[in-house]
Amino acid sequence: DWDVIFSGPGGHAWTAFKTPSAIHAAARAVAMISDLCLPEDPKTTITVSLIEGGQAIHGIAQQASFKINARSNSQVELNKLNEELVRIFHLACEQENAKYSNEKEVKVSYEKILDVPAGNQDDDALIIQATKAVTAAVGLEANFKPGGCTNTNMSIARGIPAVTLGRGGREFGTHTLAEWFDPKDVYLCEQKSILMLMLLAGLTDVSKPIY
Repeated sequence: DWDVIFSGPGGHAWTAFKTPSAIHAAARAVAMISDLCLPEDPKTTITVSLIEGGQAIHGIAQQASFKINARSNSQVELNKLNEELVRIFHLACEQENAKYSNEKEVKVSYEKILDVPAGNQDDDALIIQATKAVTAAVGLEANFKPGGCTNTNMSIARGIPAVTLGRGGREFGTHTLAEWFDPKDVYLCEQKSILMLMLLAGLTDVSKPIY
């Protein structure tokens, strides 16, 4: 995830016309980001998720900022995407400043605020097979969703086997203002979690840890 900030001199929309705008520069960057062609396999995604800026309806924006969420099932593709984003940040400034022949400029600063590495595990991995077993034990069929962004990414990137168990229930409109969640049968997830912990850690005089 990135936090990107464009800053400029600002001014009155009428009297300071032809002064570079922080919002215009940010908008240029957002447009270029939205036009990026990303691979479907490995799945790679990006969105400008939060954006704000300006100080008055009749003022040239002195500051504009946005946040980016970028993900991939491939660390190679994720690295390439991050490099392209930095290029776009600077290019957007150059394009906005080049439109006006004066010394006033928009500048950009950016920071990676969250670095989630890509990671995956083979179907025959011991922890995957264990997950299938505990899921079957509570009367469900395992439905794996490879890749993505979960609490397991950091562990897998460090070579530590890990899985994220679904919470059950039904949901709609994830991360929208219309989101809802129906907790029907979520207790099965707690049962899976307990069984998984016992299987991983082992039980005295009953079973050995699987790792």
